[in-house]
Amino acid sequence: MQFLDSDPLAGSAANGPFAVLAFIEAGGRGRPADAVRTRALDWFAKRFGDSLPEAARNSGNCCVKRGGRTFVSASVREGNAEIWAYWLDEPVEQVQRSCLATEALIRSHQGKVDRVGFRLLAEIPANRIPVAGRSEGLAAAIESLCDLYSTVTGAAPEVSLIRSEDQTRKLTAELLDQGRAQPLIVASLKRGAHRASATRLDANSLAKATNGLARVCIIASSQTRLLTRGVGKRLAVFNGAVRVYRPGMEKDTDPKRHQLHCTRGRAAPEAAERSWLSIQRVVAAESGNAYSITGGGLPYETVQERAYILKWQPTGSADKAEDSPRKRPTASLLRRVNRFSNRIRRRLRRLAPAWRRPRSDAGERRAIDRVNRRLRQASAARQRLEQKLRAARKRNEETAVANRTLKDALRRRDERIAELEAALAATKPLPDSWEHVVGWCDRELVDRLMLTLPVRRDLPQARYEGVGIAAQGLKWLATTYRDSRLKGRGGDLRGPIAGAEGLRNERCGSDSFAFKWQGKSWRVQWHLRRGTSRDPRHCLRIYYFWDPRLKQVVIASMPGHRISPD
Repeated sequence: MQFLDSDPLAGSAANGPFAVLAFIEAGGRGRPADAVRTRALDWFAKRFGDSLPEAARNSGNCCVKRGGRTFVSASVREGNAEIWAYWLDEPVEQVQRSCLATEALIRSHQGKVDRVGFRLLAEIPANRIPVAGRSEGLAAAIESLCDLYSTVTGAAPEVSLIRSEDQTRKLTAELLDQGRAQPLIVASLKRGAHRASATRLDANSLAKATNGLARVCIIASSQTRLLTRGVGKRLAVFNGAVRVYRPGMEKDTDPKRHQLHCTRGRAAPEAAERSWLSIQRVVAAESGNAYSITGGGLPYETVQERAYILKWQPTGSADKAEDSPRKRPTASLLRRVNRFSNRIRRRLRRLAPAWRRPRSDAGERRAIDRVNRRLRQASAARQRLEQKLRAARKRNEETAVANRTLKDALRRRDERIAELEAALAATKPLPDSWEHVVGWCDRELVDRLMLTLPVRRDLPQARYEGVGIAAQGLKWLATTYRDSRLKGRGGDLRGPIAGAEGLRNERCGSDSFAFKWQGKSWRVQWHLRRGTSRDPRHCLRIYYFWDPRLKQVVIASMPGHRISPD
C-alpha cells in the first residue's frame, strides 16, 4: 500500500504531537473476525521481530516491549460490536528519539467483520519524514478478507471516460455537488485525440497512486466546451491538462484551490514529478479533512487512551476500566487533546528509568491514578469543546442560509436595475445633428465611451447624413460591446448591429493604424462601417479601441473613411 503524506489532525510534528502520515478506513465483507485478526497479528508479529503472547489472540489486552519496540493489544466494546485494536511503536533508525506508530482497528458484530481501519503516525520532525520510510504490507496482508483500497496487486478504482453530453452533464452536477466528500481528478484528452491514453498524466496511474481516495475520470476533447459552460471558464480543463477538483466547489470558487497541472505541451520530467507529488498531497489532505469532519467510523482516540493505560499498569487491569463513549473527533479538538496527551507521554518517558525499578504496589497505584485522572480531565475538556463546536456549526449554518438569501436578493435587485436602465435608455432620444453628438456622449455615455480630441474637433463639421445611425453605433459600443469586454470576451463581436440598419462591426484590415493616446501607442484594428462609397455624405466609419485600464471604449476617428499610411 502506498501511503500519502498529510497532517490533517495533529498540526506540525516538529511541535510535539504525532503527525498522521496515512489514514484509510473501509467496510468489511462479513468475513470471520478471527481470520482477519489472525492475518493482522501475523503482520504485527513479523514487524515486532518475535512471537506475540497468547493474550493478544485471546483476551486482546496485553503490552509487550522488546528491542525498543512496544506492541499493545486491546479490546473495546461499542454497543453490540466488539473492537480489537493493535498498536505498534517502532524506532526510526535514521532519526534519533523518533518513532513510527501503526494502529489497526477491527470491528466485528456477531463474529463477522464489518469495518477495518488503519493509521500510520510519526513522532518525528516534519523535515525528516521522507527518511522514515513507510510501514507497508499491512493492508496487503488482509486485503483478500476486507474491502480495502490497495495498490499492491495493481488493482485500482475504475477510470471512467466521459465522451457524451449526458455524461458531461452528470460530471458537472457531481463537481458542483456540495455533498461530495472525495476529490475528483479530471484528465482531458489532447485536441484531436480519441484514445484514453492521450493525456499528459496517465489517468490509470493517478487512480492507482491515490489509493482510491479520489475518483479519476477522462474527458474527451469534444466535451470540454460543455464542461466549461457548466463550471465556468476559470475552472475549465482541456487539451491534455489535469485539474484536481476539491470537495465544496462552486462556480465562483478561487481556481487556485482546484489545482491545474500539465498545461504546457511538453512538461519537463521534474515538472511532472512535482505535479504527481502535489496531486497526492491534495488527495491525502482531503482524506484527512473528511476524516476530521465525519469523525471516522472507529474510535481511534479511545484506543489510544487504552494503549496508554496498558503501557504503564500491570497486564489485565485494563479490563476493569470503563470503555469511553464513542467520540466524533475534529481537527482543532484533536490538536488540543493530542498536545495534552503528548505532555503526559513525554513526562512518562522521562520517568521511564524510575518505572523500571521495583517499587511498591501502593506507589504504582498512585502513579496509575494520576494518569487516569489526567485522562479523565482530557475527556471532560473534549466534551466541552465538542459542545462549543456544535454551537459554532449551527451558527455557521444559519449564517450560510442568510448569506444565500442575501445573494439572491442582490441578484434580483441588480437584474431589476439593469431592466430599468435599459428601458430608460430606450426612451431617451438620439441626437439629430452633429453639433449635439459630443454633448450627448458626455451626458449619456459617460464613463463608458470616450471621444478623443480630434474627434471632438471634427464632429461639428461632419458631412455624413445618418446622424442617428452613427449615434446608435456609439451606443452599441458603450453598452453591448463594453459589457462583453468586462465579462472577459475578446473583441470578436463581428457582424451586423441590431437596431442600426446596415451598420456592421468589422476589422480594419489594411486600414488599421497606430494612435497615440495618453502617452501610449495603441493599434486601432476595429471599426463600425456602413456604406462602400467614398462620398463622406454616405460613408460611415467609426474607428475605436478598448482601453483595459479605464475600462472604456475610445473613439480614435469618425465619421469619415480613413486610409492609414501603415
